[in-house]
Amino acid sequence: MILKRIRVRRFRAINDGRVIEFSPGLNIIKGSDNESGKSSLRMAITKALFQDPNTSREDVVGLTSWGAEEPWEIELDFEDDSGAFRLVKSLKTRSSQMVDARSSRVIASNKSAIAAKMAEFTGCPSEVFFESTACIGQEELVKIVPKGVSPSEQQRALGTISQRLQASIGNGGAVDMRSILAKLLSKTTRKEAKGPHWHLQRINERANSLRSQKADLAAKVKLVMENRKKLNSVKEQLARIETGLPLAEALLQKAKKMLEMESDIEAGKRQYDNYRRAKELRTELERMDQELKEFAPFIDAEDKRALVSDIRTEGERLRIQQSHLESDLEAVSTERPLVWPVLLGTTMLVAGVVVIPLFKAYVAGIPAAVVGIVLLAYALDRRLAWRRRVRLAQANLLKGEVTIRKNERALQNALSQFGFQDYDEYVRQLGKCDRQIDKRNETAHKLSGITGDRAWSAFELENRDLDLQISARQKELKELLGFKMDPLQLQELETGVNQLQKQKAELDSSRARLEGGLEATEVDTERLAAVDEELDWLEQEAKFWERKKRVYDITRETLDEAYTQTVSRAASVLDRELGRYISTITDGRYSRVEIDNRDLSISTYSAESGEKVSVRDLSRATQDQFYISARFALIRLVTEGKKPPLLLDDPFVNYHEKRLKRMMGLLQQLAKDNQILLFTCSDAYDAYGNVISLD
Repeated sequence: MILKRIRVRRFRAINDGRVIEFSPGLNIIKGSDNESGKSSLRMAITKALFQDPNTSREDVVGLTSWGAEEPWEIELDFEDDSGAFRLVKSLKTRSSQMVDARSSRVIASNKSAIAAKMAEFTGCPSEVFFESTACIGQEELVKIVPKGVSPSEQQRALGTISQRLQASIGNGGAVDMRSILAKLLSKTTRKEAKGPHWHLQRINERANSLRSQKADLAAKVKLVMENRKKLNSVKEQLARIETGLPLAEALLQKAKKMLEMESDIEAGKRQYDNYRRAKELRTELERMDQELKEFAPFIDAEDKRALVSDIRTEGERLRIQQSHLESDLEAVSTERPLVWPVLLGTTMLVAGVVVIPLFKAYVAGIPAAVVGIVLLAYALDRRLAWRRRVRLAQANLLKGEVTIRKNERALQNALSQFGFQDYDEYVRQLGKCDRQIDKRNETAHKLSGITGDRAWSAFELENRDLDLQISARQKELKELLGFKMDPLQLQELETGVNQLQKQKAELDSSRARLEGGLEATEVDTERLAAVDEELDWLEQEAKFWERKKRVYDITRETLDEAYTQTVSRAASVLDRELGRYISTITDGRYSRVEIDNRDLSISTYSAESGEKVSVRDLSRATQDQFYISARFALIRLVTEGKKPPLLLDDPFVNYHEKRLKRMMGLLQQLAKDNQILLFTCSDAYDAYGNVISLD
């Protein structure tokens, strides 16, 4: 089978409807980075060959390019000995077709027919089988079945591979022993088959249920017996408490009542004393109210009293101000201007006037006369300024006296409203009034402390018969003197009663709980016997099915042994084929290999020690060589003579130059039979095949 051309639309990293053409032999598909679409192209080829697009699986739908408006579509052209064909897979229309490329005739359009054709062309019955043989990725270097495959698909692929290996050592026919073993196991274990395993499981489940029921029934019987004993004990204790508790409660009640009455009598006496004190305070209050009538002008006259106080305060201020004005006048009077400037100026003026005509001393006389005139002018100015200040101070003093007289008249008018002419007498009488009011308020406060918010009439009515009430309670108290106790005795009695009441409440609760539990607990002894009988019968049935299960197990073990021997012979053929390839690419360093017949894992023999080692313990590059050789050998043996294309996802990244050269020589030889697509981002392979750039 030779791939010729592929067109990919909206598939993962390929979103541009790219067309890529392949050549027979070795194709080097190269991209410069991980975003160039190498992995997307490899997956697109696999999906084109095997994927049914009529699906809603998330992993398939999720292959559509990010942001694409429509789902992916793939067209793949290929050739085979029987002709040229085109595969069209469209998730957009959920359809697939295989068309004859020359005549455009539709060969198949349903998934079963197309899958059969692909198995015929490639020799691979499924996508998992194809990836387990013809696809080699960087992360799939040791295990044949790739990661992410379900257990059922893995089992199916391994079964097909081993079946074809068996066929390769015989006459072309093989029995799918794995399928037979799986069916036999299903017959013994699956619920629907109702085999021995199912019967044993059913018996065990029923026996476990019955054992649980038996344990519950036995526990209920034991619980009922214990609860009945507890209930009888509770009833006996309750009977004893119910006999003594009423007497103790009655005694405690009378003792407490006596204490309460003593307390009430003491409280009544205190209340009576308060009532008597309140009457005295009320009499005193009435007397004070009578005395306050003398000061009637001062009562409710706060505004008038405030006016007198304000006028008096203003008068004091004016007198202080007048005192300051008198001090200012006295100070100005003492600041009389000096006489010497007048005397000196007059002397110099006279000297200047006399000296000039007598001695004709004009040079000395004129300046002296001028200086004298200046001194006289200065002295006159100072004198006039002083006189002005004196007159101003006198005027201010006079104005102050007028204001003071007005204030005195206003004070007299204010005092006359209270019937006083003298302010000091007014102050004395006002002080007496305030002291009398304070005493009255103090007395009223004391009375209010006794009566509270109640009116006097209500308070008096409440306490009028208080002495009679006290007498009656004292008489009643005498009748209870026989029950009088000291505080310690009363406390002990109260503690005892409380303990008895608490015990009674707890016992009542226990009795109700036990009686309710006994009513709710039904003990069916017949059911307990029936459970024992059924358990005996199930034990016999279990022995029967154990014997039958052993027959199945022996049969399965025999078939499994036969299968192992058959697969061992098939694996030996793969050993030889793999040994031939590995010897070629390792220059004979490794030539002897063994393949496990259970999971097809690979082992070899160390060239240094000759001991058997797992390929997983070798270097990464050596693992790659073994894995690729195993794949090449496996493809030749299990594809039934078909030649599917080989898809290699850069599996040689760990190779040095010499090892790579030998491997590429082997690939060129293999490419003569199988078309090879080598996906890489390296330039190291350009000389070995047809280079296809994805950049």
